[in-house]
Amino acid sequence: MIINMPKDELVYCNAKISHCIYLNKNGTVYKDCESSPNKPDLLEKRLLYVSELPKIDGYTKPINLLADDAHIYGYEMEYLKDYKSLMAVINSLYKNKHIDFEDKKIILLKLIKCLKEINRSYIIGDIRLDNIMVNPKGDARIIDWENGVPIGAAYPILSYYRPLYLSNNIVQADSMKMFICILSLLYETNLENICLNFDFNELYSFIFNVDLDPLIKRYINDYAYEYITKGNGVIYFDEYLQKMKNLRHMNIQRVRKKISKEYQKYPYYY
Repeated sequence: MIINMPKDELVYCNAKISHCIYLNKNGTVYKDCESSPNKPDLLEKRLLYVSELPKIDGYTKPINLLADDAHIYGYEMEYLKDYKSLMAVINSLYKNKHIDFEDKKIILLKLIKCLKEINRSYIIGDIRLDNIMVNPKGDARIIDWENGVPIGAAYPILSYYRPLYLSNNIVQADSMKMFICILSLLYETNLENICLNFDFNELYSFIFNVDLDPLIKRYINDYAYEYITKGNGVIYFDEYLQKMKNLRHMNIQRVRKKISKEYQKYPYYY
C-alpha cells in the first residue's frame, strides 16, 4: 500500500533515529530514501518493484511505501529493535567472548538461503556488514534493498565494493559480497576494510595467503572457474559452509594475525 505522507509530516511527527530513518509511534520505521547519501536513480521504480516481491524469510520488504503529492520517496518497515548490524557484532567480538561456530553457521546459512531466494528475481547490490542485522537469538535479516536491480533491468547498481568481481554476472557478485560478510563473521574480523577495493586476483591471493579453511579455498577456486570462463553459473557458499568443521578460537586468532600482516601489503587501504 502507498501512504500519502508529505516530507514535513515525516520529519516533525516522528522520532529521528538517523539522518533518513524515523521511528513512528506505531512501532515501525520510516525511511526517507531521497535523503539517503546513497539515493539511487529510478528510485520510485525500484521501490515499487521490491514492494511487490513475495515475502522471503530474512528479507525486510516494506510494509508500505511513502509518497508525497509528487512521487514515492521512501517506505515503512519493521523496527528491528533488538538487532545489531553484523559490523557492530564483529566489532564487539574483539572485547567479548567469540560466538560459537555452530551458532555462526545457523546465522550464515539463513542469510545465504535468503539471498538465493531473492536472487531469483532481484539483485541487492549493496550487500555489506552494515546492511545485515542480527539479534541475540540468532535471527538474521538483510536490509536496505532500494539500491537493487530487478533481474534483466538495465538499472545502475550501487555497490560498497568498487569492483563487482564478475562484471558479466551481477548475480554472482551478490554471492561474492555475501561471502566476504561470511568470512568476516567466521574469523571475527572486518574483511570489508581490505576487500572492498580488491580486484578478483587480489582477493584470490589474499584468501590463500592468510591460509583460510580448505573449504573456503575450494569455494574461491570454483568461483575463479566461473570468473575466468565468464560463466553464468552462480556459486553460493552454503554447501561449503555446511561441510566445515569447527573453527576453534586459536585458529581464528592465528588467521587474524595473518590478516593483520596481509593488510600491510595494501597501505592505500589505511
